Amino acid sequence: MSIEPLFKTEVRIENKKMLYILTSQGNAITELRMIQLINDIDAMLNTFYHKDVSNIHLVFVVKEINIPSNFTLLDEFAQVFIKHREIILDKLQFTVLQNENNLFRMFFALFKKYYNPLKPLYLCKNEDEVQDCLHDQAKRHEFNEIMNQLKDDK
Repeated sequence: MSIEPLFKTEVRIENKKMLYILTSQGNAITELRMIQLINDIDAMLNTFYHKDVSNIHLVFVVKEINIPSNFTLLDEFAQVFIKHREIILDKLQFTVLQNENNLFRMFFALFKKYYNPLKPLYLCKNEDEVQDCLHDQAKRHEFNEIMNQLKDDK
């Protein structure tokens, strides 16, 4: 019996950009699923080291999420990104988080206790906004850069 993952991952190239798109599957966040997600993210970040992989953009599509009450694995999740810090700084351009509500502001307010993103993290509400953020530099500045917003909330 396999574990249903938290995210489905798709990799594609659009306008000379390498897109890693992670789409939430709506499954409950359990310890086993978090461990699987941590391993999947680690494997994905390992692909960044390939010499032909460049101009990387991460897109997280999260329609709904139940924030877990147990945050024991949040530090391990953050450590995966810290482990790959140099390659993220070198090859990742920015990350886009697609979510229709501002639930993630609350999640990132907590998550920043463990990890601060190394590159910009934009919050978009739908696929059209994601496309604008990815491919239109002028429009990108219209979207919330979530970590700056959290700094302003202090």
